[in-house]
Amino acid sequence: MTQLPTLDRAPPSPASTRASPAAGTEPPITVAAVLRSSELAEALKRTVAATDMRAAAQVRVVAGLDAAALSGLHGDIVLLDIDAGNPDEMQLLSQFLGEHVGVPVLATSHQPDVAAMRKVLRIGVHDVVPHAF
Repeated sequence: MTQLPTLDRAPPSPASTRASPAAGTEPPITVAAVLRSSELAEALKRTVAATDMRAAAQVRVVAGLDAAALSGLHGDIVLLDIDAGNPDEMQLLSQFLGEHVGVPVLATSHQPDVAAMRKVLRIGVHDVVPHAF
C-alpha cells in the first residue's frame, strides 16, 4: 500500500519568512485583534501567552466593527469579531481583506450558524472560529 506523504509542520507564514539579523532574535509574531468583549480579549491574550513561540497580542475591544476599529490595524495574523448578519460589517471585512492581501485574517463570531460561517469564508477569511461570549 502506498503511504501518502505527511507534513510535519505547517508551511511558513509571511511572518516566519522575514529576514532577521540573527537566529533567535526574530521579532515576535503580532496577533492584532478587534473583539467585542473583554472576556474574549482576555482569552486571546492568555492563549497567545501560552504558546511556545514568541508572540504578542494587540487587542482592541469595541462595540461593533467599523472603519475606526480597523484603522491602523496591522499584524502578522489578524482576528476580527464580526456579525455576519450585518451587511456593513461584511462590506468592511471585504474591504479589509482587499487591503491586507497575504495577511492571514481569521474571523470569530458569537455562535454563528453554518450559513453565516460559509458567507464569511467565501469573502476570503482564512478560518472562522465560533465563540460563546
